[in-house]
Amino acid sequence: MKTNNKSFEKYKQITIHIKQYAFVKKAVCSGLVEKIKKATRSVV
Repeated sequence: MKTNNKSFEKYKQITIHIKQYAFVKKAVCSGLVEKIKKATRSVV
């Protein structure tokens, strides 16, 4: 049971890490899109 619990904790940590990474990636992408929109507006 101990090893099972350990692997489960590891799995939980990994899933949290992936969720955080996806969230950060999405935030960065949306931020880049906003910057590009502003840049194109100032150019045009």
